[in-house]
Amino acid sequence: AIGGAAGKVLGAIANRAGGVYIARTGAKLYVGQSKNIPSRMAQHVSAGKFTPYAAKNSWRIPVVGTQRMRMTAESMVYKALGGKKMPWIANKQVPLSIKKWGFKR
Repeated sequence: AIGGAAGKVLGAIANRAGGVYIARTGAKLYVGQSKNIPSRMAQHVSAGKFTPYAAKNSWRIPVVGTQRMRMTAESMVYKALGGKKMPWIANKQVPLSIKKWGFKR
């Protein structure tokens, strides 16, 4: 862990920045993306999807750039965790497909 002033600055950036988040919903993990993670966490708590504790203790990965960049990062994290067939994934919708990334051969 990064401590001191550097840790505080990086923590502040991660809390305000858009990016990808991973939160626990019971025994499962939910992967999402937002341009404003704290606001999105508040929406999830209000809807009863996350507990306040889960929202506060979610993992956050800052992603600077467009929504497409956040969606791509979300998809990569989702796939790294095993994807929709894994019993520990809570997502009902699959993030952006690799086929839709627009890479050309």
